[in-house]
Amino acid sequence: MKNIYGQMNAAGIAGNLPQKPFSASPLAGISAKMLLCLFCFGFCMGLAPKAQAQNKKRTILQGFWWDFKNNNYPAGWANYLADLAPRLKQAGITAVWVPVSSKNSNPASVGYSPFDRYDLGDKFQQNRLKTPFGDKDEFLRMVAVLHANGIEVIQDVVLNHQDGAGSAAGKGGLDTVGRDWYNANRASHSWPADGTLGFKNFRYVSWATPATDESAADYGARSGRWPMNWQNFNPNPADARYTGSDGSNTTFGPDIAWDNAGSIGLSSVSSYNPVQASDYNRNNGRAWMTWLKKQTGVDGWRFDAVKHFPASIAEDYLWNLQNAAGFASGTDEMFAVGEWVGGKSELDAWCNSVQNRAGTFDFGTRGFGDTPGLYRMVNGQGGFDLSTLPATQQDQRFRTVPFVNNHDTFRPSQASPGLTSNGNYPTDTSGNMVHWGSGSELAPNIDPREPRLAAAYAFASAIDGNVTVFFEDLFDVGTTGKRFTHHPGDSAELPVRADIANITKCRTKFNWEAGAYKVPASRADHLVIERSGKAIIGINDNWNTWQADWITTDFAAGTRLKDYGGSSGATDIRVVAADRRVQISTPPCNGSARRKGYSIWAPEGTNIDAPLTTPSVTNIQEWELADDLGDSNPKSLMQGGALPARSKAMRTAGKVFAKAGTVITYKMFPSRTTTPITVYLGNACAQPLDSISGTGTLTKNFTVPADAWYVLQARNRTDTAASQRVWINVTYTAPQSISSLTSQSFIPTSVDLGADRNVCESSFLNAFIANGYTYQWTVNGFTGSANSVQQVTQSGYYKVVKTNVLLGCTATDSVLITMVPKPVAPVVRASADSLVITNPESGVTYQWLKAGNPIAGATDSYVVVGQNSTYSVRATNAAGCTTLVYVIYTATGPMLNRETVLVSPNPSAGNFNLDLEGINAAEARIQIYTLDGRMLRDTYHTTNAGNLTENLDLGNAPTGLYLLRVSAGGKSTTVKLGINK
Repeated sequence: MKNIYGQMNAAGIAGNLPQKPFSASPLAGISAKMLLCLFCFGFCMGLAPKAQAQNKKRTILQGFWWDFKNNNYPAGWANYLADLAPRLKQAGITAVWVPVSSKNSNPASVGYSPFDRYDLGDKFQQNRLKTPFGDKDEFLRMVAVLHANGIEVIQDVVLNHQDGAGSAAGKGGLDTVGRDWYNANRASHSWPADGTLGFKNFRYVSWATPATDESAADYGARSGRWPMNWQNFNPNPADARYTGSDGSNTTFGPDIAWDNAGSIGLSSVSSYNPVQASDYNRNNGRAWMTWLKKQTGVDGWRFDAVKHFPASIAEDYLWNLQNAAGFASGTDEMFAVGEWVGGKSELDAWCNSVQNRAGTFDFGTRGFGDTPGLYRMVNGQGGFDLSTLPATQQDQRFRTVPFVNNHDTFRPSQASPGLTSNGNYPTDTSGNMVHWGSGSELAPNIDPREPRLAAAYAFASAIDGNVTVFFEDLFDVGTTGKRFTHHPGDSAELPVRADIANITKCRTKFNWEAGAYKVPASRADHLVIERSGKAIIGINDNWNTWQADWITTDFAAGTRLKDYGGSSGATDIRVVAADRRVQISTPPCNGSARRKGYSIWAPEGTNIDAPLTTPSVTNIQEWELADDLGDSNPKSLMQGGALPARSKAMRTAGKVFAKAGTVITYKMFPSRTTTPITVYLGNACAQPLDSISGTGTLTKNFTVPADAWYVLQARNRTDTAASQRVWINVTYTAPQSISSLTSQSFIPTSVDLGADRNVCESSFLNAFIANGYTYQWTVNGFTGSANSVQQVTQSGYYKVVKTNVLLGCTATDSVLITMVPKPVAPVVRASADSLVITNPESGVTYQWLKAGNPIAGATDSYVVVGQNSTYSVRATNAAGCTTLVYVIYTATGPMLNRETVLVSPNPSAGNFNLDLEGINAAEARIQIYTLDGRMLRDTYHTTNAGNLTENLDLGNAPTGLYLLRVSAGGKSTTVKLGINK
């Protein structure tokens, strides 16, 4: 039973999501009466529990390698894959697994340390906009271009851990409350001594709270969706476990506490940690994955490190993504795979635990540790028993993913032996291949230069499942010297390994995964697999000797079979006999031409190299305009934000890159169905080309005039409307082939110089530098700077025109600047134990500082100091302009304790009582000065046992401030006297 709850909007597009129950027992909380009803309903409808079927099989390319990069596409892997897409289609690839797309805190990360899952390269945080993919627009275009080529997109996601808490300056991420709690409980749980691990606060920028600085206060105030507190990670007060199911710990992530029943506040909880509702992480994770599928249009999932988080999480999310994601629901055919390194029994157990909604990478077939498999076949030098291979495959295989290499088993470093500086594989001085070892590989790598590589792929492609082809196995980036400099569309700079491409093309062209899997012949040196009625695949790991076997086939008698592996020659045709027997021969694997250890027999007459006609995948993407998504920082894409209250201000959803002659269907779903709204579809400069207005759900079609970017925006029709979220949903077709380097995404052409204002000294106006823009300033009508900044040296009007070079879009802004003089620099001199300003300025206030810190109450034109230190005085005029002057003061001798000098009343009309207590001297000197240093009195007085009481009569002195200096026993101090008549 699926328990659907939550409020959906009329279109079923937005609102809270229906969710699968996730109690420990599937029937927990169900009454006996309801249970009886469920039983009757299930019996009558035939709803017995079953494994989730997946009839559609894919030939998947892992579209990256470890530490992937290309110098032609800096922070632009989405553009790289978009340019590569037509070649992938031609190679028979039907799905591409792409790396993690969310923003990481470290720009060098390949994606497996996620920071903000809702940042796909559209927010300016962590001191940058783009991810390794590029920006969000480029990522969505990549999805659309792959879809146009009939290729699904498999998104890699990390649910186990999170990393990089804090601003780009490292502020605000560590929660000391969590650290203190950890240290208080460490001994009783035998936790490690370092209590700073994992106790982090994650806060994200949003449209409502863009990053204004990198302080802890600014970071803590950010309101982006799905913030986390240290209680959301293990260990925490509600779940004191330190280790995960496999011994993982908080040092790598930290590990997310999915089982925590909510972030229950401590008795003393910091401002960063408000109490959260139950199942906070689980509910937010489900909402994020549904948002991601709707926003990007990706088709399937690769879950990283699934043994590190509960299988119930994966099953919960997959059910919702299959059944409850509205238009984006993937059904049972949706691809999903979990990364679990283990043998077939472990893999099958995890598949069962997620009710077969996902498969696993078949590490048993691939081989790892002491297990047999393809790794030992490739490195067995012909001594491997091929007949043992079929038994290595896991039993839960209908969603399984056979593979030969991936980024976890193939990580040559640039330390010797490893990749050379140009990215080539290591060789010895004679040019012979040298293998490398890597401690970070989960299983030993299979070198793409090995002659038996093609035989391994022939087997992995022939057995049940969705085969994954590693990028470095299909494409040669390790021997050309162009790993980092090639252009993906150039087959000379990025050559394919012909046999691997041939296998993938045959698998797709003959649709052999749709045929039943059979093993009609199995020997130590020859393995024959038939995909019933589609193809017969032979594998031979012998170095020198051809292998042949007679088999009984499912092909009809008289069928003429040709070896599309290319080894048997164009004239070698095998005809299926009347008894449906045919001889299958397979060449040795010595690596010479047409001798790669595999054969592919299928009906003659197919041109393997002819363009493939795989149908395009429907491309639908949806943007949510909300204040806790997107970013209003001008260095960002400036997308997101709810339609504001009482305003007709425009909000930008995003951009699509559509094919000329096709139709864009755009829809708008409001949260307030009675408020009139206009949705605009504009060109790349956001100049409107089409629009639709009204209330409730709106739908419009637009015929695309050219291959180009198109911008989607919305605004309220009146300036009396309340704020509201809206969803903009777009169905469109991208071109199959693009040149991304000449049609890159762009930060919107916008500029805001701020309000008219006074400035106190020469400063700079900033129009925010961005790649691909020119700038032209004018100052009072005269030509100024041609850079993104303009120096302010005079009063007047400052104007800038910012132009996008590629598109010609312009934006302009101007500001009135009034230059205000700064206060006259104070002239300071020492007078007794005081510092005095000798040129005070009318209308100027003063603040004295000691060692850079304001002295409380020291706001007069003088200050009593009396200690060796660096002093300064800040002069501020009515316009807020300041001048700061520094003074180094050195006392003339040791200081008396000022508390021993008592003067009363103070201020007075001119008569003061002076009491000296405990001055430890027989005689005291009394001196009185004016503020300008003129001495009024200088007398000596005998003390009585260190005490002195005297009357000081200054009745003739005018109203003002004076300085009393007391010296005794080689020490002195100064006190202010005030005369007020």
